[in-house]
Amino acid sequence: MLERLLFVKRKITLLPKKGIYLMEQISYTSVIMDVEFNHSDLRQLACDGAFVGGYQPGVVRKYRKIITEMQAVENRLSLYEWKALHFEKLKGDRKGQYSVKINDQYRIIFLISKNKDEKTETIVILEIGDYHK
Repeated sequence: MLERLLFVKRKITLLPKKGIYLMEQISYTSVIMDVEFNHSDLRQLACDGAFVGGYQPGVVRKYRKIITEMQAVENRLSLYEWKALHFEKLKGDRKGQYSVKINDQYRIIFLISKNKDEKTETIVILEIGDYHK
């Protein structure tokens, strides 16, 4: 699991009559979401710069960018903040699944599951969906 260190508060203390400043940095670690892949081709598409999996270069480039951004979010609520991705909860046969937009034709379909600690979540990439099929 990836972690990042954030400095959230700086406290500066002036000791009276001595002109001495003490700086204390208070920090905490923030867990970011894991991203897993349902199929090896989806993992290879995200990680292997030479693999295109039959998709156009623009689709592959955007897919990799979205996967990188997904790895940086803390929870599913952070996905709603990216208006351009059109993050949505799916309905009908895809109930319980989510999607984000790659372009007008393709979307990344995925699940979000709670980890055993009940505090963190994992994104499981299921497929790249084609609206035109």
